[in-house]
Amino acid sequence: MEKKLYPLKFVPEQGVEDAVVREGWLEGSSVADIMETYLDRLVGEKVYNYYGRQFPVSVRMVRPEGRLPLMVTPSDSIAEARFDSLGKAKFWYVRSAGSDAKVAIGFKKDITASDLYKGCLDGSIESSLNVMDVKAGDSFYIGPGEVHSAWGGMDIVEISETSALDCKLWDWGHEIAPDELGVIDAIDFVNLSAHVPDIEDFGHQHHPEDKVSEKLAVKDEFIITKLTLNDALHIYSEKFDSFLLYYCLEGEASFQVKEEGGATRSYMARKGECMLIPAEIEDFLLVPTERNTVLVETYVQRDDVPDQYINPE
Repeated sequence: MEKKLYPLKFVPEQGVEDAVVREGWLEGSSVADIMETYLDRLVGEKVYNYYGRQFPVSVRMVRPEGRLPLMVTPSDSIAEARFDSLGKAKFWYVRSAGSDAKVAIGFKKDITASDLYKGCLDGSIESSLNVMDVKAGDSFYIGPGEVHSAWGGMDIVEISETSALDCKLWDWGHEIAPDELGVIDAIDFVNLSAHVPDIEDFGHQHHPEDKVSEKLAVKDEFIITKLTLNDALHIYSEKFDSFLLYYCLEGEASFQVKEEGGATRSYMARKGECMLIPAEIEDFLLVPTERNTVLVETYVQRDDVPDQYINPE
């Protein structure tokens, strides 16, 4: 008999692909290894049909030391044509921030490709950046082609497509290594228009009458919801046809799953830990064990045609 998968806990030190399961009979296995074996049982049939054996999202902690390089990422179509890879959309959630914390996304006003190239050579690009003060709880969707950086004291939870394609346009006076993608590689896909904030009112998913859930991003690459819990929440995960990934921002939560025979087993996630709920788990209880427990939930819905450049094998 095949063993049924269970909630998989890990700490996202580098990214979900590199992360190692901390508990249970899969302890010591990476998410990539589990993906190779369990396929659609882990991620859901539609997600697997689209992405094949590549786990579609990555979660990692970003802590700027000095300033992050000014970066940009390609779209899926450009990444396919040039690098035979997925592109990279990102979502940043600011978990904590000091008074000096700042994020740069896009430009204050339209610029030209010549402005970009010259500015990345001599550092004058800094004066064109759209720079924002940030506080804990702020979140940002960073689409392909959008330049971005961050500095000051802060912890950022980054959720992105699983891709290594980050182009470094400028590193604040530091030399960019010759083997890294730079401004020449990215100059034709950078969004040169003035930044327009990605603001939408998504409403509330699990309980429309209250503030238990708050949609933060609804994109082809991922759907992200913030959950603030004081009471148990019954998640009917079968309706998503996707894995569910939870990052614990504050407090502690118990993921309670009924096992064969009717017994219930609890899996705990504390602040800074991730819990990956495989798609084959049809439902579970999400129970906060501390008041005002806050989690970020991520899943993927793909109803479009599978990417032709991804070989499911």
